[in-house]
Amino acid sequence: MNSEQTGSSDHQNKPPFPANYLIATAFATVLATVFALEIMGKIKHNADHNAFEVGEYKGILLTPGQEHRLSTKPAVIAAECINGHVVFTSLAKKNDMKALITDYKNRPVLCAGLDP
Repeated sequence: MNSEQTGSSDHQNKPPFPANYLIATAFATVLATVFALEIMGKIKHNADHNAFEVGEYKGILLTPGQEHRLSTKPAVIAAECINGHVVFTSLAKKNDMKALITDYKNRPVLCAGLDP
């Protein structure tokens, strides 16, 4: 009877599926999900590889007589006016990146004091 009892306890400890099958199933599920989303067009790709979002910035409304709390540490970018448009330039020495600033409709932001 002891051999029957040890055999039944081994059967209780053995998982119904090996771990390799569970890992392979999870991996296949992720691949199938990405493939299905791609086929349905839910994953958006940028067609223009030269136009990509470099960063996100916000404007602070300047009102006369009101002070604004700003960080004392300067940004690593600078704005300059090139051909009448605002261009951000990286101040980091490792790259010479320039980015034309556009609004939400992809229109270039003009420098102040210039006529369109």
